[in-house]
Amino acid sequence: MKMRLYSSAHPPATVHTRSAFNGVTRASSRRPMRGRHPALASFIEHTSSRASRSQALLPSPGMAERPLLSGSILLNQIKVCEERFGQPLVQEALRELSASEMEQLRGLLPVSWIRTEVAERVLDVVAKRSGRDADTLYREVVVTTVERQFRTVWRAILHFTTDNALVSRTPVIYSKTYNSGTLTSEIYAPGRSRLIVTGWPNNYGRQMHGLGLGIGTVLRLAGRKHVDVTHSLRQGGAEFQATWKP
Repeated sequence: MKMRLYSSAHPPATVHTRSAFNGVTRASSRRPMRGRHPALASFIEHTSSRASRSQALLPSPGMAERPLLSGSILLNQIKVCEERFGQPLVQEALRELSASEMEQLRGLLPVSWIRTEVAERVLDVVAKRSGRDADTLYREVVVTTVERQFRTVWRAILHFTTDNALVSRTPVIYSKTYNSGTLTSEIYAPGRSRLIVTGWPNNYGRQMHGLGLGIGTVLRLAGRKHVDVTHSLRQGGAEFQATWKP
């Protein structure tokens, strides 16, 4: 069964607010992080040794078989939630996370990885605390976060002007978002592209939905018109069909 994820005729609602923080969190291993995200300050102990900070870059033992999401993505998603609902509400919402979930957030840096289930739970508890529908909030936050990533840390990717050049970069974008699986892409007709994700465990439909939202948002930011993205789940991943006006 195919599901429509993104249509430029009816794009997901986006949040247009002013950032509550100075600067932009950049996913670069060459530049030290000045401090952890303010929303986590009440929960996360500051580590002082280089060894403890370097451990934050690695998943915990036993987690390698589970898909992990970029820490940069989740930190930006938290920032979007804070700007929409206020930092106090987000902090209260995070108190609903379990001890093991909070452990995954401990020491989170833009160059870290975190379990996708934990990232989803963060948005779920914020939705519950704010009274928003969880799926609606997920769509809005994903789209806004992708927009920010491509206007800051990933902005060079949008410099590719041709369809072939843009679509050929999608595996690079994918590898900056997830540590699991593989994405392959092709343009099989003008304004038509097929993207296939393999190598995932099953039952990760929400992440595939978010990936489709991201694909549609990237095409729109790159100036493509009448963007439409659908997807169908398959064993170990999903297949996406993206169309736009050539």
